[in-house]
Amino acid sequence: MDGIYFYYTCWLMWVVLTFLSKKTPTRWYASFLILVLLNSVPYTFQIRSYTISLAAIIIVVSSLVILSMQKQHIKAVIISISIGLGYTGALFWEAVSPVWMIFPRLFLITLLAYLLVYVAVHQTWMRIGVWGLGSMLGEVIYSVYVAEMGYSEPIGEFAYLDMYSLVIFMVLTTTSFLYLINELETIITQRVKRKVGIKP
Repeated sequence: MDGIYFYYTCWLMWVVLTFLSKKTPTRWYASFLILVLLNSVPYTFQIRSYTISLAAIIIVVSSLVILSMQKQHIKAVIISISIGLGYTGALFWEAVSPVWMIFPRLFLITLLAYLLVYVAVHQTWMRIGVWGLGSMLGEVIYSVYVAEMGYSEPIGEFAYLDMYSLVIFMVLTTTSFLYLINELETIITQRVKRKVGIKP
């Protein structure tokens, strides 16, 4: 069922941000954005023959805001374009040769996108912005090309939102896990130094 992963991951991230994270302005904005995104899902509008979800617009705008706040925003936009083209290629690959999609589309494309974003970008917020802008660019390119062939492909439908939210969730989970490992390593190192008589 398309959309179930989007709702589950969004609500999980909202709960973690609201009740388990430190009280910072960033946490408040992120929680608010998730709620807005969840409530925007049912709404769509038409631009000529294209159907665009309101959630897609929110993802693009929020991604642009995130990238504009980065020091290397030009580099981020270039990476976003590259990821967008790669995402479009994956969608065409699935459409032309579905037999090659050994695993379900959702998990295969999500995993490839996550690995690409994680390797290409080294800052968490920048990863989120790059993935949002890049994946939405890929959605638009694919929808426009398919429309030229006489088919209609909505931009920002549930299948896309599932992939988008899962990649974001994986990025945040990896970041949290690495942070936890570093904290544990610091605590263990300090205890070892105390035992051998070295001041931390």
